[in-house]
Amino acid sequence: MNAMGHSPQSTWPGMVPLAKARAECRIDRDALAAAAVDRRARLRNIETIIETACEAAVRKRSPKHRDEDRDTWDRGAWSVYVDEAVRLTRFHARTIAALRREAEHLEHLVACFSSGAR
Repeated sequence: MNAMGHSPQSTWPGMVPLAKARAECRIDRDALAAAAVDRRARLRNIETIIETACEAAVRKRSPKHRDEDRDTWDRGAWSVYVDEAVRLTRFHARTIAALRREAEHLEHLVACFSSGAR
């Protein structure tokens, strides 16, 4: 009977020995980190777009709130702001979720490859 042994030299046909696979594996942690930063920046950009649009909606519907000082806004101004925020967040929901998921995944990979797995 021919049985596969547990020696470091034994591999299944077509498989690369573990030592060789580790030597060939070149994970660029900097590229992963840069990609995560890019996803976070794109998220902040969408959030800024939403915030700017909400403020514009308040100024458009309520002329007395032309200033940028939110402390002076009344309940009606905040209602307009929140309604616009909900509408735009629904519009961008898939993109926001995907960017968050990708950023978290990339950050997790960076953490995994930084903690001694070389």
